[in-house]
Amino acid sequence: MIKKKEFNITRYTMLITIMLIIFSTIAGRLFFLQVVEGQEYKERSNNKSIRQIPNAAPRGKILDVKGSVLATSTQGYMLVYNQTDDSDKVFFTTMSEVFKILDESDENQQDDFELKINPFRFEFRSDDEETRKNLEIKFKRDRGLNEDIEKSIKSKNKNISDDELKVLVNKELLKISPEDTFKKLVKQYNISSAYSLEQQRRFMIVKDTLSRI
Repeated sequence: MIKKKEFNITRYTMLITIMLIIFSTIAGRLFFLQVVEGQEYKERSNNKSIRQIPNAAPRGKILDVKGSVLATSTQGYMLVYNQTDDSDKVFFTTMSEVFKILDESDENQQDDFELKINPFRFEFRSDDEETRKNLEIKFKRDRGLNEDIEKSIKSKNKNISDDELKVLVNKELLKISPEDTFKKLVKQYNISSAYSLEQQRRFMIVKDTLSRI
């Protein structure tokens, strides 16, 4: 006589089975969303990250009591660069075309960048020497030029205080010439030396502005 084997399914076994099914379903769904359709959702996210709010400008002229024009409306345009992973890949090609269009239209690129070329120099809005030094230090710190200096000083003196470190770093920052500062930023912003100095600086202005946003 052959006896059939009996299988006892306990509540614990059922719970483990259900949990395995649930986690397998979730893992499969995550794989589908992140790997299979990841690029599509990434593009949707980039598109939704920018919200445009139109604001209609007033129209018409402002006249005085005698009918003379005090102010009038003129049409203007604003060029907006939407930074995404995809747009960054063609940044230099895109901006080269933008610069070409601006030049052909006799339009100027907004330029508040304090680091100038031909000759290399800093131009800060102050006649006070001490203020200009502080502005130069801030300019270089804002762009991370202090980081390597701090690491070098700390490696030589591990017990240095924060105040002492700041003083030493600031002294070293002031030793970096405008030309060397320019070269460091060219490297930092991955700008090819194949471009002219003028082109490099134009790219630098845009890159620097994007890094401040």
